[in-house]
Amino acid sequence: LSIRHLFIYLEEKTYYCYHEIQNDILYIEEGRIVLRTGDEMEELGEGDVSIICSGEHHQNHKIYDEVAKMLEISFPHKPDDTNRIEDSYGGED
Repeated sequence: LSIRHLFIYLEEKTYYCYHEIQNDILYIEEGRIVLRTGDEMEELGEGDVSIICSGEHHQNHKIYDEVAKMLEISFPHKPDDTNRIEDSYGGED
C-alpha cells in the first residue's frame, strides 16, 4: 500500500499511464480535475473518489484556477509497475 499526496496546478497534468498489477484510488481533497481514462473524460471535485483498476489507462488534468489537492492510494504498491504512454515532462516517478 502506498499513499501519495498530489498537488496539480493550473494547466498541469500527470503522465498518461497504466499499471499491470497496481490499482489506484483517487480522492479529491480540494479543487477540481479532469480524469482521462481511455477515451473518457470525467470531471471530479472535492470529495469525489475514483478507482483506477490495473490495466486502465489514466491521466489527471488541472483545468481550473485553483490548485487541486488529491490523495492517490495505490495497492498493491509496485514502484516499478508504471507504464508511461505519454509523458510531457520526461521524468521518472
